[in-house]
Amino acid sequence: MDDPLWNAIETDPDEHRSLAEKEQQFLLTGDSGTAPVSDMEDRIHAKAKKLPDRFQQLVDDISLLYFHGYLDNADDDLWEDLLSITNRSQVVRQSPIARTAHQHSGPELELGFEIGSLIRFIHYDPVPAEFVWGIIIGLIGESDRDWENEARNMAELFGELEDYYETRLVSAGRAAREDDGFREERSQIRELLREQGFDPAPPIVDTVLQEYTRGETATNLESPTKSSSTDPNPAEHPDPPAVSPSSEDIHRTGLESIVSRLVNQTQLRSIDRLSKDLREDVFHIQNREIWSVDLDELVCFLGKNGKTSIQDLNETKANRHSKTRALRILSYTDSTVVNRPVTQEDSNANWTLTPYGQILYKTRIEYYSTNWIYNVIAEPERLEDDIASLISRVIEDESEP
Repeated sequence: MDDPLWNAIETDPDEHRSLAEKEQQFLLTGDSGTAPVSDMEDRIHAKAKKLPDRFQQLVDDISLLYFHGYLDNADDDLWEDLLSITNRSQVVRQSPIARTAHQHSGPELELGFEIGSLIRFIHYDPVPAEFVWGIIIGLIGESDRDWENEARNMAELFGELEDYYETRLVSAGRAAREDDGFREERSQIRELLREQGFDPAPPIVDTVLQEYTRGETATNLESPTKSSSTDPNPAEHPDPPAVSPSSEDIHRTGLESIVSRLVNQTQLRSIDRLSKDLREDVFHIQNREIWSVDLDELVCFLGKNGKTSIQDLNETKANRHSKTRALRILSYTDSTVVNRPVTQEDSNANWTLTPYGQILYKTRIEYYSTNWIYNVIAEPERLEDDIASLISRVIEDESEP
């Protein structure tokens, strides 16, 4: 190339930016060797300040190697070597991040986890969404000519991320409760719920387990007794089975009975359907624009400000028109964007969230998961009266023909 892409950074070849062995030993053991502790600490502080320079040097080196084709043939080998690096972040944390048994694992996840952890060590404040978005675009972004390929890859990625997201929310919340000796029972309950088409929400799993441990199904679990010789006609009584049911079978039968009773005597089906609709709609609203209108921003504005007239918005006429169209899309019962109407317009052209929209907003802003919805059944006392009333209205509206 005739003109340099950027000015090369002059570095002192004798300058050591990484921690020397003695410095690492001091950080690991507190032993400074023959050097005064204050000198060792000064050296380490100086190395810490050079971390941005080390990042910049890595960016420069990889970019130049890529530009001149040095990474073309070695790509696979380099990637495999990267996936085999030793991870350190969990070891040095005072409170290691929960890694649940149900979490997907693999070298790619571990590498991503380590990179994310390193950034978090440097900047612990809530990570900006723009930073994460930048990583995603850097990984799968395409040129203007290949935007369709980018859109397809983006949709596939977010579909997989949604699965990871839900698994993490359920598993991480569950881990804190499962060190009570009932891990196997919880696993069976989740399996039974899935078999009947329900999400294994932690509040419902805990409800079934509580019913089970209180022994409310004891009469259903009693084994048949053998006929006594004092019976008038023992031949009329069938012989007991040759093989008694196993302890696991008895446990499962008891749990099945509780799950069935829960389905028949509560609104579990309606609550579960509401939860699934909310989960889908929160995701779609957060990740979709219509006519350049950010749906998530629009819904959150209504949720925060209440009744709003489009005319009151400080927008151009074209923008107000686009937002009105977007609000109407969200208000249709047969909307292609959401499962249930989220917005509604009154006779004075004022817009508000529907009861379903209010629940969606609360899920989006406060809970970040739909598991709380199941407390209508599991722990109704944990719900505020107005929220419980909203949920009841939504369920009643859905059940009407």
